[in-house]
Amino acid sequence: MRGATRLGFAVLLKFYTQYGRFPRGRVELAGEAVEFVARQVQVPASELGFHDWTARTVEYHRAQIREHLGFRECSVADAERLTAYLADVRRGACWCIAGLLGWCVVGSLREAGCTVPAGSSGCELGVSVVR
Repeated sequence: MRGATRLGFAVLLKFYTQYGRFPRGRVELAGEAVEFVARQVQVPASELGFHDWTARTVEYHRAQIREHLGFRECSVADAERLTAYLADVRRGACWCIAGLLGWCVVGSLREAGCTVPAGSSGCELGVSVVR
């Protein structure tokens, strides 16, 4: 890997290990963090401006990172199993607010080795179960 690609991969890896998801784009990355990672991989931080966040290479990098860290993308079967679990929780002794259900969704997905889809929050997932 060279230049922007190497820095982009390193930033994706660092962000994922810290937040449990991938960044949606450059705007989510703190400048200080990019500078720090850039020094580690010996690439100027300005190179990140040339990184294409929508290219096939990024999808490949995400797959490599998930595999290395022992995660996988959530399947339809995973989502159905999780929905059934949350429906059972809702029928139980206590009723959870949407935010708490969202927290449960995110935690359950991570325990199952799944990643939370970019662009969706646990709260949105929890609200869909409550309705």
